[in-house]
Amino acid sequence: MENYNIFKHQIDGIISEVENGEVSALNSYIELKRMSKELDEALKSIKDEALSEAEAYGKGEQIIQGAVVSVRAVGGKWKFDHIGEWKEIEDKKKAIEAKYKTAFKNAENGLYNVAESTGEILELPSYSAGPDAIILKFPK
Repeated sequence: MENYNIFKHQIDGIISEVENGEVSALNSYIELKRMSKELDEALKSIKDEALSEAEAYGKGEQIIQGAVVSVRAVGGKWKFDHIGEWKEIEDKKKAIEAKYKTAFKNAENGLYNVAESTGEILELPSYSAGPDAIILKFPK
């Protein structure tokens, strides 16, 4: 817990400095992202050992350093892309999406939202823009 408390104190200090206008929010964001990246890499590097250790406690929940720890299987993942029927329908869906996206973009540019092949007037899809994001890349 000592490492956690030191880390938490450092993070709280960074946030406090930003809130008090003592340091740049953007610079602090970058610093925290770097720290987050290092933490993610550290977690990946010890995950297998930690899982083995947690499995040694057996089934059920254990309290370790104030955390409730249990080991369980996570959900599996279904794959359909090797099934012809599924692939066909996916391709049709992509074609429909492309047609309606084009109609939407045409309408935005003052053109008619009409299917080129049939001349039918297309109902426009709804579109909601995502929020702005800060994209960071750290050279190695």
